[in-house]
Amino acid sequence: MFLKVYIADITPLKDEKTYEYYYEKSIPWRRKKADALKLQNVKVRSIGAGMLLKKALEDVGVPKNLWSFTEAESGKARLSDAEELMIDFNLSHSGDKVMCAISDCAVGCDVEMVKENAKVAKRFFTEREAELAQYDADMFTRIWTLKESFIKATGEGLKRALDSFEILFEGDYERQGVLRVTGVKGDGIEPDTYSFYEWNCDAGYRYSACVKAAELTPEMELVKLSNRQG
Repeated sequence: MFLKVYIADITPLKDEKTYEYYYEKSIPWRRKKADALKLQNVKVRSIGAGMLLKKALEDVGVPKNLWSFTEAESGKARLSDAEELMIDFNLSHSGDKVMCAISDCAVGCDVEMVKENAKVAKRFFTEREAELAQYDADMFTRIWTLKESFIKATGEGLKRALDSFEILFEGDYERQGVLRVTGVKGDGIEPDTYSFYEWNCDAGYRYSACVKAAELTPEMELVKLSNRQG
C-alpha cells in the first residue's frame, strides 16, 4: 500500500503567460473544468491541481490512454477506465495552495487556510471537537481538514453530516498543546479502518489526508510551479 501527496503554490500561475503555459500542459479534463469557470483565480486553482494530478499519475505509472475521468454526485473524481489498477486520487485547493493525494486505497485530502470560526465549530463539530477548536485557529483548521479528508475518502461528501463522526486525538494538549490523530469514530465506521496524515509545511495553511488502510508511511513532495516568460 502507498500514499503519495503533492503540494504546490500556484502564485506563479497568476501571471497570464505562465497560466497559458501550464494550461496547455494540463490534463484535458482539468482544462475543460477551467474553461467552465468564470473567475480567473478559480481557473488557476483548477489548472494548478491538474498539474499535480498529472505528475501523480505519471509517478505511479498510470498509462496515458487510461487518463479519462468521471465525477460522482459527491464531486469526487475517479479514473473511469482503470478500475483494475486500484488507483484512487483526490484534489484540494485553498488560497494559493493546491494539493493532490494518490493511493492504491480509497483516499481523500484537504488543504485550508488557517482561520478561527467558533460558530462553525459549534454547528458542525462534535462537542469534543468544538471544545478543542474554540478560539484556536490552527486547531479549528486542523479538525476541518481532517473531517473533509475523511468524507472525501469515503466518497460520501456532505451526504454525511460533519457532526456524525469524530476525529480521535491523544496527547497532552493542556500543558504542551500536542495532540496526535489516532483515528475516527461514528455510526457505521469500523474501528481502525482509516488512517490520517497531516502536514504543516506552509505558514497559514493546514494539509490533511485520509486513507482507508492501516497505518502506512506517506511520501510528500513540494512541487514548484515556475514562472514562464515568453
